[in-house]
Amino acid sequence: MEKEILRQFIYAINEHDMDELSALMTDDHTFIDAQNNAVNGKGKMLVGWMFYFDWFPDYNIEAEKILRSGNEFAIFGFAQGTYNNLKAEGDKAFFRIPAAWKAVVRDNKVALWQVYADTMLPAQIINRYATAVGEEGKINGIGGVFFKSADPKALCTWYDKHLGTRFGDNEYTTFRFRQRDNKEHIGSLTFSAFKATSDYFAPSVKDYMFNFRVNNLNVMLQRLKEDGVYVFEKTES
Repeated sequence: MEKEILRQFIYAINEHDMDELSALMTDDHTFIDAQNNAVNGKGKMLVGWMFYFDWFPDYNIEAEKILRSGNEFAIFGFAQGTYNNLKAEGDKAFFRIPAAWKAVVRDNKVALWQVYADTMLPAQIINRYATAVGEEGKINGIGGVFFKSADPKALCTWYDKHLGTRFGDNEYTTFRFRQRDNKEHIGSLTFSAFKATSDYFAPSVKDYMFNFRVNNLNVMLQRLKEDGVYVFEKTES
């Protein structure tokens, strides 16, 4: 049974089926990337998958072998994807790398998904094509608007009914656009509602969060520090 749950989870990843991924994750689901960075909580990881699927719309896992020890699984195979489906760019935008994953299945859901792979090639592709334009180290756009609500599901349903958004069964939606100075690059803005009790915005205690687009995060953070602005030390890329 647990092995079949794992196969369903891999299938949901390959289909980019956010509803199925949500259904197959425990609420305390943990994702650990190849650099040992952890994302804790189903809500946070669903946002993470959403961004990754935006980068690589054809992201796919080839599971060639699955080994089991109790409720722990080791998966061996390949991962591949093309940045923004830029097929014309050939290998410049495409990666296919050997990969392994560790998974823990608990109560018929996936509680842990850990990646073991050399992610240098995908990171190089992202840096090659996803670098935002504009003056270095300054805001040049908005990448996301996140806010808390007493009843996110009801609010999203209201938005869909009256404003024509496309939340569907999700508590987030994505608005896509083409870059003014790079028509081939498709940008996106995430609009998402969170439960009032969510700690996703921590250490902030505000009810909202903006995700800004910049072309050099390190330059911006360094300048903010020099200006005496408090900067949360943990960064992810």
